[in-house]
Amino acid sequence: MRIAIDISSAVKPERTGMANSIINLVKAISEVDRENDYALCCRLSRLKHYRYLPHIDKPNFRLKIIQEPFNFFFPRKIDIFHSGGTRLPNYRIAKTIVTIPDVLLLLSDEYASKEYREKKLKRYYESAQRATRIKTVSNFSKQEIIAHLKVPAEKIDAIHHGIDEKYFPRTPAEVDVVRKKYGLNRDYIFYVGIITKRKNVLRMLKAFHLASREIKSECDLVMAGRFSLGKEEFLEAMDTLSLRQKVKLLGYVPAGDLPALYTGAKFFFFPSLYEGFGNPVLESMACGTPVITSNLASLPEVAGDAALLADPYNIESLASALAMLLDNASLLNELQSKGLKRVENFSWRKAAEEMLRVYDKLR
Repeated sequence: MRIAIDISSAVKPERTGMANSIINLVKAISEVDRENDYALCCRLSRLKHYRYLPHIDKPNFRLKIIQEPFNFFFPRKIDIFHSGGTRLPNYRIAKTIVTIPDVLLLLSDEYASKEYREKKLKRYYESAQRATRIKTVSNFSKQEIIAHLKVPAEKIDAIHHGIDEKYFPRTPAEVDVVRKKYGLNRDYIFYVGIITKRKNVLRMLKAFHLASREIKSECDLVMAGRFSLGKEEFLEAMDTLSLRQKVKLLGYVPAGDLPALYTGAKFFFFPSLYEGFGNPVLESMACGTPVITSNLASLPEVAGDAALLADPYNIESLASALAMLLDNASLLNELQSKGLKRVENFSWRKAAEEMLRVYDKLR
């Protein structure tokens, strides 16, 4: 078969979450499939970031710049068009797969501007109806798509993400280098992700403040990621709670620094309100770092029994979980062991093999 995969949404200098997942899936497919021919497509509007295109040195893979309206012959040369995002071509070509990781924007208007939300909602509804199949990232998200986009279950394939091979426990020397780079002189609890309302960052601050007071911890909260909506409210909460000296904001952190930052943390704190999957939970576990996360959305599905789960809407529950791990070495060790075992269930090779079975369904 001839398969076109649109990776445009991952062609950018600072990849996070879904962008990294698209590239990892494509690389894994290139390792397990020598039979099908692939065109990795990048839209012309992304050409300015051409140097961030993945390099895949396999004879059945090539890169292609696309722009609608397509070259007349392009649609005739492919059997499947797989979008790594929610966007499908306006031109009705081949059989199509669209990727919908979650439906958060359908559920709330709190987490995006009105214009962005309206654009995305229109695309979600149109793509879900037009696509031959829908790929999502968890059984939780599959149920959400069925409920909110009114799509039959048999049209949806839930394929878990894998874990990038760069995530493994780092040596004390590697950790020290990264700690010095970011000025981390004390023990710390770690968070990585966009700093925004959906990630529950205000309750994180309040729970950390409450737990620190209860057990007089000398531990910092280190947060890596860019700000999105709610920056002013977040900074105001830091001042109100007198946390400027105990909360370290690192901004965007290069992917190469993350394994050592995970490894160096006492534990990872990720009480997000809604996740289609939740990559950081697995990344932390793979680095041998215990996890506190939410008991909502896809996070219990990903974490299994290898993390401490808490109600993300209950500040006292979050604070209790923090205090429990800050003051319980045996529980830390138990979660560390369980986490390292848990990540064995997730691999990009497994995800690639499941993706190939979806392609085969469309022969």
